[in-house]
This record gives sequence, structure tokens and C-alpha cells, in this order.
Amino acid sequence: MDTTIATDTETRSVRPAGHFGLIPDLSGLQKNDARSWLKYFFVEYNPLYFISAFCMLYGIFLIDRNLATMTILSGSFTAVALLLVLQLYELSLLAAAIFLAHRLGAIRPAAMLCLLECVLLFDCTFRLEGLAMQSWFGMAIDVLWLLMLALKLRLIAVAMRLDIRAYHYVSVLLTAACIPLLIAFLSRVDSNHAVGLQVAAWLGTLIVLALELRRPSLRSGWAMNEDQARLADSCIKAAFRIFIGFYFYHVWAFLFFVAEPSIRVQAVFGQFSAYFLLCVLTRTSASDIWKFAILMLMNSFFTPVVLTYALILLSVAMGLQAWHRSDGNLGVAASLLMFAATCLSGWNGDGAPMPDLPAWYSWKFGVLAICLLLISYRTRSLLAIGLVSGAACYALYQAVGPLLPHKEIGKGAVVIALAFLMLLTGLWVNMHFRVHTGDEEA
Repeated sequence: MDTTIATDTETRSVRPAGHFGLIPDLSGLQKNDARSWLKYFFVEYNPLYFISAFCMLYGIFLIDRNLATMTILSGSFTAVALLLVLQLYELSLLAAAIFLAHRLGAIRPAAMLCLLECVLLFDCTFRLEGLAMQSWFGMAIDVLWLLMLALKLRLIAVAMRLDIRAYHYVSVLLTAACIPLLIAFLSRVDSNHAVGLQVAAWLGTLIVLALELRRPSLRSGWAMNEDQARLADSCIKAAFRIFIGFYFYHVWAFLFFVAEPSIRVQAVFGQFSAYFLLCVLTRTSASDIWKFAILMLMNSFFTPVVLTYALILLSVAMGLQAWHRSDGNLGVAASLLMFAATCLSGWNGDGAPMPDLPAWYSWKFGVLAICLLLISYRTRSLLAIGLVSGAACYALYQAVGPLLPHKEIGKGAVVIALAFLMLLTGLWVNMHFRVHTGDEEA
């Protein structure tokens, strides 16, 4: 009996902690001694990897701050030196993760190394910002960085045995490519920072959709039971959320530390617009879609230069919701928003008066009328039918208005004739819709 208890005590090592891994959960048979604590913190939750990553980042920070004093490298190559060191360190992390998982069977520390690599994957040291200032040289380095990123994604998949697909590669690479492209655009002297930061915020909405809300699920080959699969899924979600976070990390760094103070307030409001757009695309309640669409539209007025783009984007978002839900009212809103965008094309605020409405017989009104007719036919939306009827009456008035009498006697005669016409029309409606009804219904 004593031997059994001793063996069980030895095999049951420190249990997973319930306090985020900060305090070991020791069983009553285990000793709360220094050896158990050291085993817990340096084997199960090894902090040396985090210390290693911190040392790497802090060392890059110290060298970067004094890079101008170094004479080993000169010219454009000084902007690449530390990026190459960071790439070498990232490959070392992934090689260690593969070794731990496939050779030693130590899955937990391998997963920790892969999560650390996710933190470093999108260049948290701002090397890309420096390369964005270069011309062809910076573009070439950015392309090589994207190729290395694809390789590192593959190594993460190998280490964790992930069934990663083309969708995941493409979505992560496109997210990464947006960072140097946006930085290069915002770094130009003649660029409009208000428009660039607003576009960056809207791209963030699409990135959240691609990497979080619409991402196909992934499974790890190391998960042997339901609990392990749940833990692996949590780690995978954390990795993709890190990617999303570091995209906004680069955008917001430019917003708060580089952009001019005069447009900073407008750009901050633009970030809220991205959240409202996300709600329009993802909410299931029609009332919520309307509310967040109105909020996004009101928010866009703080930055008039992007109002046209906001109308187009909001029209597309509500059009997708209308198509998915077969909601005619949302379709009407999408059509009106696109019509407003075409009318405001070329207007950027800045004290200029808003353009006048186009003529009722213009192509813009024609396209709007066709859209409303299609919506009325497909969904029987009362809103669409009412707008089409009103537009038809207005067009009829514009067409026959010059032919109507201008004196009150003539107008009275026309109204009397209209009274008889309405009476006959009412009789026709009753005859047409009640001709087949029975005695009880009549």
C-alpha cells in the first residue's frame, strides 16, 4: 500500500493551475517544497522563453536607438540589419518548437514558443516603418519579409500539426501585406492621412471578419481528446487574435505618434466607424443593422472627405445583408446610399457647398428606379413600392404638368374628372378581387 501511494505521488506531478498558472495546485500528498515550485515554473510553465524574447526585443531597441553611431553598415542596409537578426531569432524559435514537439513530446512549451512567434510575426519592432521610407529597396525587402512570413506560418503548422489551408495562408499574408502598403502610403508627403487612416480602419474590419468571425476552424494533430482539442482551439484563436491586434498596433502607432494633431481627432472617430461597419455586417437583428448603419453614417460626417467612400461601403454592407436575409427594406437603404454616393462624388467638404440633386430624368435616378422596381418585385417591400409609386406620380406630373390648365375653372374640371376616375377604379378593384368569393365571405 505504501509503495502504491508513493508511486502515485511521484507520477502525479503538479496539476494545471486554476489561477492562470501563477500558483501551483498541489495535491494533499505532495510536498509544498522548493523543488515542486521550481518544477512547476521551469518545466510546465517555463518562463525562460519569455525572458529570451524580452531580451531580444530590448536588445533591438537599445541598438536601434544608437544605430546611427555604428560605422559597420552604412546607407540603406542599416535599416535591414536588425530585421535580419529578428528573422533569425524567429526561425530559431520555430526550430526549437518543432524539436520540443516532435522529438521530446513537450507540446505545452512548443505551443508557448509558437505563440511567442505570433507576437513577433508582424514585426512588433517597427522595422517595416523604416523600410517604408525606402523606394525600390524597401519594397524588395518587404516582399522578402512576406515570403519569410509564409515560411514561418508553415513551420508553425508543422510544429503544432495544424491542418492549415490556403484560406489561412492567404488571409494572414494579405493582412501582413496591408501593413507596409498602408505605411508607405501614409509616409508620402502628398498623401491624405485622414483618408489613409480611415481606409486602414475599414481594412481592419475586413481583417477581423477574415481571421476571427469567418475563419474556417483548425484542428491540431496533437489533440487526443476533447479537453485537449478545446485547449488547442483556444491557442489557435489566441494566435489569430494576436495577428489582428498587431495590425491595429501598427495603424494606431502611426495615428497617435506620427499623424498631425489636426487630423488625429477625426481619425479616432474613424476607428469607431470601423466597429459600426463590423456590426452592420455581422448583426442578425434588422433593427440592430439599421441602428449601426445610422451610427456609421453620422460618424462619417466628422470626416467629410471620406463620406462618399463610407456611403459606398455601407451600401455594399447593407446590400449583402439584404441579399442574405431577403429584406427589401435593407435593399432600399442600400440603393439610396449608393445613389447618395454617386451624387456626392467629387465632394470632399472643406467648406464647399454640397452638390445639387441631378435631374429626375438622369441616369442616376434611372438606375435607382430600376433597383427599386426589382426590390418591389422580388420582396414586395412596402417601402420600395411606396417610393416607386411616389416617383411614378412625380414623373407623370412632370410629363403632363405643362398640359394641365392653369386657371382654377380648368383645374376644377380636371379634379371632377379625377373623382369619376377614382370611383370607377374602386369599382374595378372590388369586382376583380371579390368575383370568386363565396356568400359567407361576401
